[in-house]
Amino acid sequence: MLCSVRFEISFYGHENVRALHPRTIEITTEPDLTIQGDCIIGVSAECGCKDIPKKLKEKLRNKRSKITL
Repeated sequence: MLCSVRFEISFYGHENVRALHPRTIEITTEPDLTIQGDCIIGVSAECGCKDIPKKLKEKLRNKRSKITL
């Protein structure tokens, strides 16, 4: 059964975005970023994890799901 979920999160760049982590990406609702946040790809996101729809969270937990960003 194919279950399609579309969810958009707007966020912004920052001068300290490095995105160097080999397996993790993170978007934060915080407006500032230090260089220690090497997995962060965006700041000032319009929503956090609590706002992600339940169906999408279920897909993210399922190792067999295909997720497109």
